Amino acid sequence: MRSVVIGATSILLSVGVLTGCGDDAEPGDSDTQEVDTVADTASDTTDDTSTEDTSVADPCTPNPCTTAPAASCGDDGASITEYAAEGVCTVIDGASACDYQVTSNACAPGEVCGLTDGSPRCAISEDPCDLAFDESASYVWFLAVASQIESNGELIDDCCFDFDGDGTVDNRVGEVIRDLGGIVNVDFNGSIGQAIADGNLALVFEIAGLDDWTVDPDVVINGHYARDTDLDFTNNLVGEGVFEVTPNNFWPDTADARYAFEASVQGGILSAGPATFDLSVPVGDGDQRVNAKLLETRLDAKLEESPSGTGVSFDGAADFTANPEAGIIFGARLGGVLPEAELYGGINDFMSGVCTCVSMAGPMVSFDESTNAWECAQAATIDTSACDTTVQTEDICSKIGTFCSLALTIITPDLDRDNDGRNDAFSLGAWLKGVGADITGVYPEACGSP
Repeated sequence: MRSVVIGATSILLSVGVLTGCGDDAEPGDSDTQEVDTVADTASDTTDDTSTEDTSVADPCTPNPCTTAPAASCGDDGASITEYAAEGVCTVIDGASACDYQVTSNACAPGEVCGLTDGSPRCAISEDPCDLAFDESASYVWFLAVASQIESNGELIDDCCFDFDGDGTVDNRVGEVIRDLGGIVNVDFNGSIGQAIADGNLALVFEIAGLDDWTVDPDVVINGHYARDTDLDFTNNLVGEGVFEVTPNNFWPDTADARYAFEASVQGGILSAGPATFDLSVPVGDGDQRVNAKLLETRLDAKLEESPSGTGVSFDGAADFTANPEAGIIFGARLGGVLPEAELYGGINDFMSGVCTCVSMAGPMVSFDESTNAWECAQAATIDTSACDTTVQTEDICSKIGTFCSLALTIITPDLDRDNDGRNDAFSLGAWLKGVGADITGVYPEACGSP
């Protein structure tokens, strides 16, 4: 679905060194200059008073202690150990030794220290199996990448947010899917819709702390991947769906949701984010997925009453599109930033974990430091002959292997997140709709129940 082959031009500068000379004297010229070729004996024999520098360089100048150890959980399990950004350098046996000031910050009473994406954080030690979920919950029954629908040569569903500050919405992933769809003959939005209908993709939002649907400045949206308890998609559409959520939605040893968005409601429009959200996109005919982190994730949704009276429904507004004059409501708008490393890492994991019919040496996509670009594995090293193209997942695996290099000429990022002059991330915009739902708890088997 989702490198840039950046070519660099080198310029060679030649520097000429001109050695030369005085005036050319003509024979017979009376102003011919005499050149003294007699050496100045005193000057030639004067002792050289300069001395060779035999001092030893100071290993502490400049200060090499600028890479502090990473913060960590304290030995007591209830504090965070942090280090000063710059350390004190001492010379020991001719070499530098660094000492960083250590600070121990205790967690609040009842909290423990745990790692979140490798970084320490304090959180209440609580079992998610004991949680009582908020009644204001929504089941996402519709999800589709935006910027796909044209009318009279114009995109009428262009969406969703301006991430680079140029005054226009950014959705590079939408453009890529539109361009690639015809080449690889994959209906990406259709695959998402089918996965939702089959129950392979069940996403529910817990809208915690919602007191007023018109104005509420303090709301939190917890996103949960879930499963439908009765596997009946039809009753989900009328707000009667009952869901259990996976324990993987929570940080280890806590009941804190991994995917939490601070939000507020103004004029009936709920606005959430920015936050980090883990995408888990179904690909193929089963529960196979491409996983990647979506950064700076934002959500705008118009809250509505659920048809069943349970939970909260949400949709969009006409002005959510870049062409509001069309008057079409496509849904709530969801947007974020997808770094190249996340996208290609997700594809590599998918190829190595799911695409067993593809044989290749090394990852499918890797970053070449010499060219400063992402590149596909050499075609000669990829063998897709074992893939059964009548099986949807294996057909997709085969197409990734076959069209990877072509795809990377199309899949070009549009955002420069580190401001180094090279685009390294993709903007994403999507539509979604939700209907009221009931979250009964975490998977019973994860909580010791049959």
